[in-house]
Amino acid sequence: MYPFLEDLDEYFCAQYAKTIAVLSIPGYVVPPEGWRADRYSTEEPLPENMRLSHQPNKRELLARFKASYVDKDFSFSFRALTAGERWENLRAKRTLRHALVEYLKRHGEDAHSFFEKIGLNGEIWKGILAGKYYPAKKTLFAIAAAAGMSISECRELLSLCGERFSSEEVSDVVMCYLLNYRIFNPVMMQAAFDEYGVKNILL
Repeated sequence: MYPFLEDLDEYFCAQYAKTIAVLSIPGYVVPPEGWRADRYSTEEPLPENMRLSHQPNKRELLARFKASYVDKDFSFSFRALTAGERWENLRAKRTLRHALVEYLKRHGEDAHSFFEKIGLNGEIWKGILAGKYYPAKKTLFAIAAAAGMSISECRELLSLCGERFSSEEVSDVVMCYLLNYRIFNPVMMQAAFDEYGVKNILL
């Protein structure tokens, strides 16, 4: 086991905020000042004071969560832009293509051949650069990781695709940690994904 995984566990306990998932962990105890049905919804992010980091037996609870978690995100690696999105991009001063090419160049990558590095189909990659397709969130994670981008760069790419980091998604929390601490070693990254059962990230 890599030592950094313990630090990732601490980070995850403090950041993960999917209410129904945390409240459903066997042994989790709602603090006296915590969740109330008349104040919060299970559809909203878990308040900070109710996250796993505040539980005295957080390691046991996290182990139970990991053992039961199943990554159900089997989305495609890209999607076609809607007519409205294409129209907006024609008027926009900055689009995904502009930001993507800029950041890849900044990190010493060739935008035209970069698809080979992440194992993405070449025609799909051409469509992304041409503004026909938006990469899925996990594909953007793979791009950011393979290029060694910062979390702010990744955040902008997500935003330009209509996406964002979510504290309610396991893959997002793990990826935020890796980008924040600039852990880009493929073996270490895969160890982090395996530890949390995250699937379908191209590396």
